[in-house]
Amino acid sequence: MSKSRRKSIECFNCNNKLKVAHNYCPTCGQENHNKQASIGTLANDFASDYVGFDNKLFRSIFPLLTNPGAITKEYLKGKRVRFIKPIRMFLFLSFLYYGLSMLLFEDTGSNVTFTEGTVSEKDSLAFNDSFRQNIKLAVFFFTPIMAWFFMLFYKSETRKYYVSFFVYTLHLFSLLFLLGIISELVDALTNFIVPESLSANYFLLGVKIILFIYMIYYSVVSLKRVFQKKNNILLFIIVLLMAVIASAIIILAFLFLLWWRLGAFDV
Repeated sequence: MSKSRRKSIECFNCNNKLKVAHNYCPTCGQENHNKQASIGTLANDFASDYVGFDNKLFRSIFPLLTNPGAITKEYLKGKRVRFIKPIRMFLFLSFLYYGLSMLLFEDTGSNVTFTEGTVSEKDSLAFNDSFRQNIKLAVFFFTPIMAWFFMLFYKSETRKYYVSFFVYTLHLFSLLFLLGIISELVDALTNFIVPESLSANYFLLGVKIILFIYMIYYSVVSLKRVFQKKNNILLFIIVLLMAVIASAIIILAFLFLLWWRLGAFDV
């Protein structure tokens, strides 16, 4: 038998007046229970939030991976409770991917080489450290840019607002991070079983090619399902290239400013 509630006449959260019949505050939804916070309360709060997030995540991952455009269509129809929210999914999978990359492999980010005498060794190291730390953030700028190009080419009477294309792009990049996680895990497992093997290298190359082809297929099919456009792979490639070029210009401008701040252009 469950313990009876020790009710209060006033909500501890929003100070709204409560009645005896109120098990929850009608204003803010907090439970009407006159009790002090305890370790059990904290554990219950954490468990409920974690389990809720965990369930939504697993309910979202499978259709995200196997059913192109399904989650986006459901979200745009207003069905937003069953699946994890687009931004939360995007952030979670991106952090998981980058964290896994750092955990499994050494940071092999590209270095920028300067002409001898133009920049001191100290400034060169500072530049490359900053470059490696910030280049991964490029995807966070690339996402809204690509959403804008999707809107430019896929806009219709039913899908004409930017937010629809932004939600779609968040889901698309979430899939990209998910495929990246799969690739990293396969890479790590293969290198653990057969390190530095030529056959392993061919196998990993094959896996990456398959994932790349699936990403292109997924993008084209999901665009058709969400925005009711024909399966036009050429149009998708054009959109992708334009978004890449626009993002590259922004990144190069950022690097130029960073280089300029280090005094590389001082006479």
